[in-house]
Amino acid sequence: GTLTQNRMEVAAYHVDGRRQLAVPSAPGTAGPWARLLTALALNNDAARGGDGALAGDPTEIALFLAAERAGYDPTTLATRLPRVAEIPFSSERGRMTTLHRDDEGILVCTKGAPERVVTCCADQLGDAGVGPLCPEAVLQAADEMAREGLRVLAVAMRRLVEVPAEVSPDTVEAGLTYLGLVGLRDPPRPEAQEAVARCQSAGIRVVMITGDHPATAQAIARMLGILPDGEGVLTGRELARLSPAEVAIRVGAVHVYARVAPEQKIAIVKALQDSGEVVAMTGDGVNDAPALRRADIGVAM
Repeated sequence: GTLTQNRMEVAAYHVDGRRQLAVPSAPGTAGPWARLLTALALNNDAARGGDGALAGDPTEIALFLAAERAGYDPTTLATRLPRVAEIPFSSERGRMTTLHRDDEGILVCTKGAPERVVTCCADQLGDAGVGPLCPEAVLQAADEMAREGLRVLAVAMRRLVEVPAEVSPDTVEAGLTYLGLVGLRDPPRPEAQEAVARCQSAGIRVVMITGDHPATAQAIARMLGILPDGEGVLTGRELARLSPAEVAIRVGAVHVYARVAPEQKIAIVKALQDSGEVVAMTGDGVNDAPALRRADIGVAM
């Protein structure tokens, strides 16, 4: 959101093993499509105000509009299937879950990072009904979408008879049925590439730190001139396996970090400072606040 326009739009879906571009009308009518679009409408905190304007996170607004345009009005569905509990998104889990009551009991809707959602799924829903899940195929499809610069979310559902006595990831986010992937496009800001080039010409090394998929981060970083040819992306999982001495060495050369947790942002800033660098940190989210405070210069966007 700092380097991109932060105006998300759904660009593509991947459902039942098939890729489909987003269109204004309903992308499909079979079982997985109906469930997927229902989940996008319900597992959503965006809201339309009295003036008709949408308020909320840009990603959720994009999902709200995609469902609405396909005939799954989130406002109407929220009335018919009221939310009775939720497990909010956290960077540690990488997903968000909401529970809704209907005539059959409780409908559980989960969305989040593909690798964090698929591990909670026991099967998948296709045109022919519920069948076995191939996690590798799902993650490969997500990677292909991410390499195009799309932000990719996986969507899943399950049914419960009643709300558990304890609503937790262990009691709710297990045994899910995988529904599909949603790819969102967030174009780079027109002025971002020029800003990066001006920083670099002034001797400032520009580094991207994001919670997004590594392939998404790589695509956006290449568009903006941040990632040199032939250089890869360091993930938060890889960073966690490094010793402090190894981190001190790597931060001097890495230009793009992906799937990074908030506490790792602080560690990166500190490692750069310990190596003698003066660090300016920009950020536009609450999770960026500790790193903004730690940096020599904190720029809240």
